[in-house]
Amino acid sequence: MTIGIALKYKTGVVLGSDSQVTLGDAPYKAQGTKIEQIGKRVGLVAAGSIDFYKEIVRRLHDRREEIDNVDIQVVTDMVSQTMAELYMILTNRFGKRAIEEVVPLATVGVLVGGINQDGKPNVFSLRPPGIYGPEDNYGTVGSGIFYAGM
Repeated sequence: MTIGIALKYKTGVVLGSDSQVTLGDAPYKAQGTKIEQIGKRVGLVAAGSIDFYKEIVRRLHDRREEIDNVDIQVVTDMVSQTMAELYMILTNRFGKRAIEEVVPLATVGVLVGGINQDGKPNVFSLRPPGIYGPEDNYGTVGSGIFYAGM
């Protein structure tokens, strides 16, 4: 079970997550990082395919300077575009099989949280293949989201 959360406050955003990583249904378990800072004012938290998430993060780190100079919504657009591009690569590489077998293994949910250039906190949640929306006070991601609302 994974749980990630982004809590919005007057002066900022707090990101939190568990650190256990599993490999499908296999008994393999390890510790991993599900929270990443991708800019001076922006962080991500994810649940799902950690390899897929790490590729999103790697591609965003290449745009770090740009990320530092835009608002959270623009960064969320970047995350959404990157996520959609990666799903398109899978679809092009594996064809119909990608949709039925490969894409479900690369499913990831992402929360983007941080401070806008005007100093206001913001949180967005993304779902495959890059669909997103703003969160009012907090966002959750992962199979343990039921517990976050308690």
